[in-house]
Amino acid sequence: MSSSQRLESWAKALGVVVALVGVAVSIHQFNQTYEMDAKRPFLEKQMELCLEASTVTATIASKPDADPTRQQAVDRFWVLYYGPLSVVEGNLVESHMVCFGRKLQGEGAQGCDDISLSSRSHRLAKSCRDLIATNWGVSKEMLVGADQD
Repeated sequence: MSSSQRLESWAKALGVVVALVGVAVSIHQFNQTYEMDAKRPFLEKQMELCLEASTVTATIASKPDADPTRQQAVDRFWVLYYGPLSVVEGNLVESHMVCFGRKLQGEGAQGCDDISLSSRSHRLAKSCRDLIATNWGVSKEMLVGADQD
């Protein structure tokens, strides 16, 4: 076999390899897109409920006891606590919800730091932020104030 025939054979083999790599990359990208599309409804609900929990706890922490919006927020907190948020929360979000609930009911720390409702609300918000960012593939470096936790 002459050198030009060998070169031609290598060129053809390289063309096949490049084509196979292209097919493999396309399949990988399709699978990633399909996986994200399949997760999207869950992730969107998780984000919605985490944002609502953050809003509710911030309302409770920032309003006077006699404010009717505070009582509405307290009622909504317990609905989220016992129901929808439990479906989508991660361990850290759950822990912060439990500690917020204990403080709200005036219970002892029971494994929670003895801090204010506003600090508990802030911790919950940051744990929700981290959960959402992780699940959506956002790096911690992209989050404003992430290094201040």
